[in-house]
This record gives sequence, C-alpha cells and structure tokens, in this order.
Amino acid sequence: MIKIIDTGLPQEFNDKIIKELAGSHLWRIATDDEKGFIDITQKGKKDTGFSFTTLKENEINQAGSFWNSLAEIIFYVVCSKAKIKDAKMCRVMYNFYTPSAECNLHTDAEDDNYFSILYNFHDNDGGTYIKDKVYPSKASQALVFKSNFIHKGMAPKKYLGRLNLNMICRYA
Repeated sequence: MIKIIDTGLPQEFNDKIIKELAGSHLWRIATDDEKGFIDITQKGKKDTGFSFTTLKENEINQAGSFWNSLAEIIFYVVCSKAKIKDAKMCRVMYNFYTPSAECNLHTDAEDDNYFSILYNFHDNDGGTYIKDKVYPSKASQALVFKSNFIHKGMAPKKYLGRLNLNMICRYA
C-alpha cells in the first residue's frame, strides 16, 4: 500500500512553514544511528541531511508543541483524504536535504500496525524512494505507506534544498 494524497493545502501555508523551518534552532545532522551521533571527521562519507524530531511516543518535548500542531493539521487532512480512521501520530520529524545529502535505505518501524506519512512542503527535483520506485517531491502532496517498507529520502540536485515532514503513525 503506497498512496499518493493531494492534500489541497495552499502553498501559502507551506511557505509559512518553510520560513519557520529555515529559522529553527532545532536542526541537527540526520542519522539513523540509535545514539543520534555521526562522526563528521570521517573522510569519504556523504551527509544524510538534517532533521529534528518534535514528537516521539511516550516522550515529552516542550519545543515541539508548535511543530506538532502543524504536523497534526497535516495528519488529519491526510488521514481524512486517505480514509484512515482511528490512527495516532507516534513520531514527528522534519527533514532538510542539501544536494550533497545521500540517505540510507531504512524502515521507520517493523510492526505491520504502523504507517508513515511523508509530506512535501515544496516542489523540487528530490523525492522518496520506496520499494524500487521514486516518488518526486510535489508541494502539498503526501505519501502514505507501511512503515516497514524499505525507503529513503532523495536529495535535490538542482535545488538548494528539500524540506519535508515524516510522521510515523499507528492504527488504534
């Protein structure tokens, strides 16, 4: 199950979020490492972009309330259009990829009861690779897929960056 959802959210909404994201002090170097650490002194390694997590199930993050409210709006719009009922957000992560970023294949969760929502804030030439297919970044469009599908973010080549929101959700 991979669904493409056109949310209909206006670009003005996305532009406001992009402006806020550009000025956020929460960004860190993205990594799938459990410790959240990457050794930037290593030679010959590619960066994996930047991210910040504002919600993790069973954790409190005071800095995330604004960001989680924005994510919740997108969550409800996407779930409504995808006809998903009785779901809950478990993790909220904002991502920024530079043209030099090269991401690793991964899953967001192993349990079959989880799904991921990937929302694009703007058009760019990056995208998301899921199960041997590339889905281009299109503004106000969301991808909904099982969190145990192998996937990765794809950096833009011609654009300065790519911003998106990734939510891991669970069926109730």
